[in-house]
Amino acid sequence: MLIDTHCHVDQFSDPETLVAKCEAANVKVVAVTNLPSHYEIALPHLSNSKHVYPAMGFHPLSVTNNSGELRIFEKYASEAKFIGEIGLDFFKAGLPTRQQQEEIFDSLLSVLRKFPGFLTLHSRGAEREVLEGLKLHRIGKACFHWYSGGIRELEEILSEGYFISINPSMLGTQKGKKILDIVPLKLLLAESEAAQNSVCKFV
Repeated sequence: MLIDTHCHVDQFSDPETLVAKCEAANVKVVAVTNLPSHYEIALPHLSNSKHVYPAMGFHPLSVTNNSGELRIFEKYASEAKFIGEIGLDFFKAGLPTRQQQEEIFDSLLSVLRKFPGFLTLHSRGAEREVLEGLKLHRIGKACFHWYSGGIRELEEILSEGYFISINPSMLGTQKGKKILDIVPLKLLLAESEAAQNSVCKFV
């Protein structure tokens, strides 16, 4: 049984065909979304899927002009089995919205304090801030997807028992290989990070 913990199924030109392939191949997929409304749309399409699970996300680069999405997040948080992707992005594209990202992320984590499911996190350029948010709100089950931060922060993340997911693109870089060497197998997950115009490596 293969498990793809991070795939943007809804961004494919023909997501229904991809879902059918995953079902036929017996591949379990966490279908992450960028907005709660996208999760809401996905629900009826995946209601009969045995292996593809919708995850409710609020991507940090999608916070602008989407404040109303928080109400949708709150509506479904108690029943969603997976959350993702959420987090912070302080890289170039995310710097102008840093304060808004932090406010939304804190609100999401507040909602998720009693959430029993699994989170997949975006943390580019904000690895320490994401980690501190998880610790502050006592969030247990979470995975730092496509980790690209420093080794010291990585070691702190691992010491807290959080997972790291690795994808084929990471295996092509020296940093990605170093991360793979450091993360213990019990805390390592696989992901495709597949989306439109990319190849789902696990199908």
